[in-house]
Amino acid sequence: MGNFNFYQGNGFNGIVLCDTIDNLPDFRSLTQITGTNLGPITSIVNENVIWIDFSNVGRIAGQEVIFQIEVAPVPLPASCAMRALTIAGGALLRRRTRKV
Repeated sequence: MGNFNFYQGNGFNGIVLCDTIDNLPDFRSLTQITGTNLGPITSIVNENVIWIDFSNVGRIAGQEVIFQIEVAPVPLPASCAMRALTIAGGALLRRRTRKV
């Protein structure tokens, strides 16, 4: 979030969002919510990088553009189920030893 100035010109002129250490869920899609009257805003989405290119757009001073990014669902690791069983088993053993 912030204020950016983009001017029409040659080459790439935009924003790149990159998950360099692959810490986030995979990017799935990018949807332009506002600013659709600005002209062609080109976007490329792959699992770790989003390119938003404003090169073909005219001057957009004072215009607000909002994008919605869809990410892949985060799977619950199988180790969580094992951890829950371990904690339950430990609690059961602890309770059992207290009664004796």
